[in-house]
Amino acid sequence: MEEKLTGNELEMLYAAADYRRTEIVMNQYFVSTTDEK
Repeated sequence: MEEKLTGNELEMLYAAADYRRTEIVMNQYFVSTTDEK
């Protein structure tokens, strides 16, 4: 059974993935900057 995602659902999916990626990058950035102190 194949489900077709609507444009809205796809956008939400991409937004969630983008948010996660940003979160990971920010965490890595903060960890690396706090390590230097």
